[in-house]
Amino acid sequence: MKRDHLFRRRSTRPSGYRTEFSPRIESFGRVHCALDFDLANLAMVQVDDGYVAIDAGSSPKITMPIVERWEQLAGGPIRGMIYTHSHIDHIGGSEAFNLNDVPTWAHVNFSDEIGMSQLLPNAYFVRGAKQFGYALPAAEVLSNGVGPPMRLYDTGRTSIRFPNQHVKDYEETTIGGQTFILQSAPGETCDHLMIWLPDQRVLFAGDNLFEAFPNLYSIRGVPPRPVRQWIDTLDRMRRLQPRPELMILGHTAPVQGADKIYQVLTDYRDAIAFVHDSVVRGINAGKSPDQLSEEIRLPKHLANHPYLQEHYGTVHGSVRGIYAGYMGWFDGDGMNLVPLSDREIAGWVIEDMGGRDKVTARFEQAIYEGDLRRASWLARMRFANAPKSSESRQAKATVLERMAENSNNAINHNWLASEAALLRGRCSLPNKPKISGELLENIPIEQLLALLPSRLNPRTSAKTNFSLGFDITDKKQQYTLLIRRGIGELASGLIDSPSLIVRATERNLKRVFLAGDIPPTQREFWQCLEFEVPDRGLLSPIQRLLRLARVSRLFHRA
Repeated sequence: MKRDHLFRRRSTRPSGYRTEFSPRIESFGRVHCALDFDLANLAMVQVDDGYVAIDAGSSPKITMPIVERWEQLAGGPIRGMIYTHSHIDHIGGSEAFNLNDVPTWAHVNFSDEIGMSQLLPNAYFVRGAKQFGYALPAAEVLSNGVGPPMRLYDTGRTSIRFPNQHVKDYEETTIGGQTFILQSAPGETCDHLMIWLPDQRVLFAGDNLFEAFPNLYSIRGVPPRPVRQWIDTLDRMRRLQPRPELMILGHTAPVQGADKIYQVLTDYRDAIAFVHDSVVRGINAGKSPDQLSEEIRLPKHLANHPYLQEHYGTVHGSVRGIYAGYMGWFDGDGMNLVPLSDREIAGWVIEDMGGRDKVTARFEQAIYEGDLRRASWLARMRFANAPKSSESRQAKATVLERMAENSNNAINHNWLASEAALLRGRCSLPNKPKISGELLENIPIEQLLALLPSRLNPRTSAKTNFSLGFDITDKKQQYTLLIRRGIGELASGLIDSPSLIVRATERNLKRVFLAGDIPPTQREFWQCLEFEVPDRGLLSPIQRLLRLARVSRLFHRA
């Protein structure tokens, strides 16, 4: 057996799902859909003297040419925007549209969903980068399973146009003579909308259905998705009257014909319901997530369905996500109440197997035989035992590449290939786009300040007792961040005579202090923010700098 051959990097080009895309606009009377320009579809409806856009794509760079086509087709400017939900591939291109004074609709939970992403910005970015393959060469990321690869375009900051109209449950609005019915449609997100044009019998389903098994759980990390409500949403779509003749999806091609649409919706909801109900039955039978992940498979008539192939979501991943949503991390086995770490297990395993050389030999044999499950476990033990060892890193990269090569799931492929490339040092993760003050403007200030305790650096703040007050002058709101030896607490009001008070308008506090749009080296920074110590009044410039430096040392940079 030649070791060099076994450990040589292999191509991880994907297979088993669509990797060739043809950007095009498909027209259905007064409804038009831009397909394959971006990961998500963009759509528009012609109305009197212009058009209403449905979603905005992932970036202005991609969306701008589509906007030009929309205006040519409609013969007029945008008259309204409707976001189906708050995922970046549907809203990131909003700056390409002239939305000044234009009604822009979204679910009432839209800002909350955006705000939640700010709790774990680095984790979501790193995991999202692996899922979408941002760090890999373009030749290795040919698909995301439901559309073309989504690429980051480094504009230096992230900014979107927020909605100025909100839907809680149901809204009916007329724009340019066209009636739009907007309904809450929880599923892939809790802020999802479906859009219904009854006179044209056109339904915009967003990401609650596309030509692949759905992500009932996303590997990039998400709170539990509302699976039971997702099923209810699909049932409401099925029962629309008159039946839809055209269904525009957030990803993949539109579906035409009332009978086909009804059947696709029925089969899709049945697949989700089967997985959900199978997990619930298994939980009540005392089964673990490992058991359920092995046992639960779609019935044959659904497993072979073209809209339920596991190119995007997976059944086994959905099983684990639903289980965790109901039961949390503990699988019910008392032996796992205080689980052993991989490092502990690896030490014993390697010793019992006769040392690292023996483990390496068995790993090489497993790779040679194509037994990737056994190889991955052995590589995991080697890596846990010696994570900085070049041989451990190369072994793990080798098995990850083989797994990527054999995966028929696009986002699993991207993750496996990205992790392997990072281990081999072939790439690095791109820089996280900077969050702009504009993005924060529509997120409640209390929600943003409530994130500060999780931003504390436990090492530098471990011996600190400090209180930081915030006086929001235009809103007549005040808050105090209490720091007690590495632990933070946000309280309403200025309490316990804060060590330092930051006084500013809400907008300036968000863009200057929280987003960092203006650095302290610029005069505008000091014009926008005032710093005061109770009983001592406003601070001199040198005092402000010293206090600000002290505060900055207490926090991690997000």
